[in-house]
Amino acid sequence: MKQVGRLALVWVCLLMIALPNPVMAGNGDESVDLTQLKKLHEMGNVLPAGEVASWKTKTKTGMIPGTWYVGDKPSNLDASKHPIVFVQGLGSSALTWIENSGNMYEKAKAQGYETAFVQLYDAAGDQFANNQWKNGEMLAKQIKEISQYYHKKVNVVAHSKGGIDTQTALIYYDADQYVDNVVTLSSPHHGSNLANLSYSWYAGWLADLIGQQSAGTQSLQTGEMDKFRQMTDTRAEVKNNHIYTLAGKDWGSFGSSLYFGGLYLWSYGSNDGAVNVWSSKLTYGSHLYTGSSLNHYSMVKGDVFPRFESVIDDPIVTGAKQSLLLKGKLLGLYPAPVAKKTSLPVMASSQSNRVDQADEINDPGEQYIHGGKLASGKTVKEEVAVESGVNDVIFHVLSKRKVKVKLTSPSGKVYSNQSSAYKAGKGKEFFDRATVQAYRIAKPEAGNWKVEMTSKKNDAYFMLAAFNGADQAFDVDVDTKGSQQDEIPVDINVLDTEKYDPQTVKVAMKVVDSNGIEQYVNQQRIKKLKMIKKKKHRGQFQGEFRTRKQDGVYNITIEINGKMKNGEPFKRTLVRSVHVGN
Repeated sequence: MKQVGRLALVWVCLLMIALPNPVMAGNGDESVDLTQLKKLHEMGNVLPAGEVASWKTKTKTGMIPGTWYVGDKPSNLDASKHPIVFVQGLGSSALTWIENSGNMYEKAKAQGYETAFVQLYDAAGDQFANNQWKNGEMLAKQIKEISQYYHKKVNVVAHSKGGIDTQTALIYYDADQYVDNVVTLSSPHHGSNLANLSYSWYAGWLADLIGQQSAGTQSLQTGEMDKFRQMTDTRAEVKNNHIYTLAGKDWGSFGSSLYFGGLYLWSYGSNDGAVNVWSSKLTYGSHLYTGSSLNHYSMVKGDVFPRFESVIDDPIVTGAKQSLLLKGKLLGLYPAPVAKKTSLPVMASSQSNRVDQADEINDPGEQYIHGGKLASGKTVKEEVAVESGVNDVIFHVLSKRKVKVKLTSPSGKVYSNQSSAYKAGKGKEFFDRATVQAYRIAKPEAGNWKVEMTSKKNDAYFMLAAFNGADQAFDVDVDTKGSQQDEIPVDINVLDTEKYDPQTVKVAMKVVDSNGIEQYVNQQRIKKLKMIKKKKHRGQFQGEFRTRKQDGVYNITIEINGKMKNGEPFKRTLVRSVHVGN
């Protein structure tokens, strides 16, 4: 998804700098090396001239939405092959495919493919990252012009949100007539829980501060994508272009942004650090491969090209012929060009061609999250309850700047950034431009751990504590079946009343609507919605939140805390995103 873009330049610097550097264009830390684009040939822009002129004054990266390029003509051009249009993901640009050696562009060109690249709204900077409707409309125009330029249909290879933008262009903006097949690389077809997190009660402080609450991020909430799938998957047009999907299961190194994302998403199933495997599949698509060594960033590298090359140029066929063709591809009956060197494992013929969440979802709830403001020179203290029997606990703290983070065990042992348990990195994707700091504690002491954060400047933080080996404490059911309900019921069940003391359990719910407005109850704006314990049912709670019959996505943060039967404290948090209405 995000390959370029950092912190926006402060106002003082905007007054000091009038013209961009001819090599490094853009504002502040969103500057990029535009000389990389010299590898390509700019062919035009699908926007009106007036809009292009406007974008030249407001782009943060120097790149202009609507622009499209073609690559060099391959020396071994195979005229029987369809050109490939590469479409990048959230907050990214055409640079995704051409940076570094061994990139996807080089691999495609070496195999005799003509290529094309596009700039969507996201290319101008984080704040311009747009939803699938805006990007899809623009992409449809670009695909049409590219197809007309090459005088033939094209194939599309799309990374992450680019897969959703592509499907929108095909189905809603009539680009299907210019496209043969589509390959999506770790596209969140059913949304990403990281998008939910960035709009949640506690992470919202930080996401807003670092500018990650864009239309693009909002569109990837699972509630938003539930609505999109309901609208899209029953349309006849989904069969006009065959879609092949790939996914990954690697998170990168401990302390990295991908590891943070992977750790959070692990509660929802196997993932590549940004997207769950189950979300990358479509019921009517063909899932080609899930790579145990592929993460969300390595998915766009040239080494992945052989994984889909053998199917990307298939003609559109249906029924038994399609099933036979796909089976032959997966079993290797039709050989695919193979790179001379690749660390990827052999494609498995047992990969499912359907979305099977039951095989991917783990027990949710083994996490505790919190967040808020950090005032300059002040220390914020958080207590995290860890029960006995936990294999390890990982504390993540995200902030805009690198704040001081100190961790103290229940017995008083202090961990600092000099400890071997500590790692730090920079955020990407949904928390791009955030600083990531983490502690991993094996076989932690039971009791309340203290996390202290001190910042020299005003900041915000988001803290995630993940418990490996802890029992699932509760499950949640949100009933949105009534499309025009004014009150949406929420049921929460403590799963093991023999282990957790129901008399001590407290549950609270916090809700943010699609406009970022906190929940209203009894005409008063409050921050917590108390849950009512069901009578005659130990460990069961019931509550509701008001919609005022307004359609949209509601982001729900549910907190549960109490004591075990042995007296040890515990805390859990779960974030859900649901769409209410039509």
